[in-house]
Amino acid sequence: MVKKGGKQFRRSLKTKDRKLAVRRLKDTKGQVGSLTVPDDAKLGFGVVANRWLDSIKHTLAPGTIQQKEIHIKNVAPYFKGMPVRNVTPFHGERWPRRQPAQEQGRGRLD
Repeated sequence: MVKKGGKQFRRSLKTKDRKLAVRRLKDTKGQVGSLTVPDDAKLGFGVVANRWLDSIKHTLAPGTIQQKEIHIKNVAPYFKGMPVRNVTPFHGERWPRRQPAQEQGRGRLD
């Protein structure tokens, strides 16, 4: 296992020979070391959601655009600038439970 930019890279060395495994591990570290983490990987939910909306606005009615903007505005504070790559299904399942009781059920996410 090799770590780079907060990510783990697991590769099988496919050998039981220690010297060969050391050489292959060195090669793997070299390959992983040459990878770069783009700045886009650190973008938060709000930025990505707004980019997505901008990319599909031309296919939507004005009312639909307004609804989606409201949904993004309401959901974005929950993620508090968390990089999208760190968002898991668990966050999506937990989100409705963290809403105040009077706000639950007021709207739905499309």
